[in-house]
Amino acid sequence: MSFATAVQFVLKEEGGFQNNPRDDGNWTGGKQGVGENRGTKYGISARSYPTLDIINLTETEATAIYFNDFWTPIGGRYLPPGADLLVLDCAVNQGLSFAVATCQNVARVKADGRIGPVTGAAAAGVVFLNNFAAARAVRYAISRRFTDFGESWMHRLMRAHSAALQSALPAP
Repeated sequence: MSFATAVQFVLKEEGGFQNNPRDDGNWTGGKQGVGENRGTKYGISARSYPTLDIINLTETEATAIYFNDFWTPIGGRYLPPGADLLVLDCAVNQGLSFAVATCQNVARVKADGRIGPVTGAAAAGVVFLNNFAAARAVRYAISRRFTDFGESWMHRLMRAHSAALQSALPAP
């Protein structure tokens, strides 16, 4: 897989503009009612980018943010097909530090906070993809916001896992 393929999955999942006032990410202060509700577009949130003009953000600008602020920090170029999509989606939806730490823990490599060739090589295969998805599911399940968003999070995770498996497995 590649950044272009992985980011298209994320952009599709994240969708267009929304400003649900119950979503902490829509608020510039990072919590409901704190700051201004500027919303989220293409998954780029007011919490993470409080000075960005979210409503007028273009897909091209969002893609550049995903490359610079997510793909590069997760070491996407080192991850094998399937793992790259699953880890990028995790970084976007559950946070960069969680994505990197979980990737390294599931891959059973030294958790140094940086994904490079060693982690990438260890993150190959169906067992890695299954275990990484399971770790994401557990984190969702213990979230205080699971009642509000859990069902949609789990559906997204299953779509990401399926797409990752399709990328990782050889064509019949």
